[in-house]
Amino acid sequence: MKELIEDPSVVSLTTNKSVPFTVQIHITERCNLNCRHCYQENEITEEMSLEEIKDYIQEILEVVYDWAEKSEIAFLPNINLLGGEVFLRNDWEEILNFLSRENIEYYILTNATLIDEFVAKKLKNFQVSGVQVSLDGPEKIHDYIRGQDSFKKAVAGIQNLIKNDIHVTLNATISKINYEFFQDLIQVAKDLHVHGLVFSRLVPTGHSQNIKELILTKYELKSLYDLVKENNENSDFKINTGDPIASLYIDCNTSYGFGGCAAGFAGITILSNATLVPCRRLKISLGNLRRDSFREIWSNSEVLNNLRIQENYFGKCRKCSKFMRCRGCRAICFALSSREEYKYLDEDPQCIF
Repeated sequence: MKELIEDPSVVSLTTNKSVPFTVQIHITERCNLNCRHCYQENEITEEMSLEEIKDYIQEILEVVYDWAEKSEIAFLPNINLLGGEVFLRNDWEEILNFLSRENIEYYILTNATLIDEFVAKKLKNFQVSGVQVSLDGPEKIHDYIRGQDSFKKAVAGIQNLIKNDIHVTLNATISKINYEFFQDLIQVAKDLHVHGLVFSRLVPTGHSQNIKELILTKYELKSLYDLVKENNENSDFKINTGDPIASLYIDCNTSYGFGGCAAGFAGITILSNATLVPCRRLKISLGNLRRDSFREIWSNSEVLNNLRIQENYFGKCRKCSKFMRCRGCRAICFALSSREEYKYLDEDPQCIF
């Protein structure tokens, strides 16, 4: 930790020294859908209790604020609640009540199929900062990916959220199944009057580890980037992404404060059994908060420290001048690498540069 804090290259990553730090918390592995591209393992685990969730959030925030003070960077921590499906957990209201009382900025990632008018009103009362709804294309495509009638149910949930003045963003996972229908999804987003649309690349891991053939080629990916770039230059409805390569090519707001992949820099993920991983699609265990200190993990994890040093990377990422603004998608590198060791440090196979 000391070396990272004192590293001038890290401190200079942002000119305004104000950086989001995202803590993603899987509060359950249970889900009511069975999506073709899901990165989850679909295993039932011993879920964290409400008290554990509270304690771990406070422990992580303490470390983040301490790091902010020492590095003179104004970290802006926020929480992403996700699953599985968040609303399958019986005590979701108690979790949200805690976050609201603590004045923590938090977001919910959901398929929206369980958000009726009652749930939407609850979310408004709990002052949720925003809800990101997974929508992967027009109705036929979305239902093919996520199950029959899932589109109609998701749209109903979105409409209930908007009626209650909740900030709604759509998120699409892009693969060969749906990338040619992305223009149609843009129109769906406009018709629903949501606040935004974001996209991410398919990572073949977990449930989807055997569908690597659905990964876009770099040429197909560039055609998607070109479509988004043209839209953002000519439309008031902007499309954003956390995709580090896309953020170099398209005029959009990356969701990662440091720029590029957040793993090891500006975010962490807690799985439902309290296991820590660098990001939700990069399932490399860093430890478990039921027995390990987050401060110790964040400071001394070999995986996290490897991610922070460019000389540790392989291929063209090792010498790329855009490293501190990109670093590629470490989850895709890990999923597709043919290396025996340190797969997460390989070059991004979909890099268009």
